[in-house]
Amino acid sequence: MKSQDNHTTPAETVSETTVCEKHSRRTPHSGRARGRLGGRPKKLADAKQLELARTLYAGGQTDIATICQTLGISRAILYRALKGFQNDSSVAP
Repeated sequence: MKSQDNHTTPAETVSETTVCEKHSRRTPHSGRARGRLGGRPKKLADAKQLELARTLYAGGQTDIATICQTLGISRAILYRALKGFQNDSSVAP
């Protein structure tokens, strides 16, 4: 009996790598064509929740921990959402 080799030749490896690379490049584009964006959904995607967070923060009477607990988000998410808000409010007269 002849023992079987489970080794791949360099030519097979190159061919397999090329196929994988082509598929990887094609996949995101085909998903976007079907309306898929990918990535993790935003926690504060709802405009009402974002506006509530901005209002509570701008009021100055509610501390950060309470805002985060009320909305069910972390401090990092709150600060990330408020980053653009703080820049916009500094421009206003």
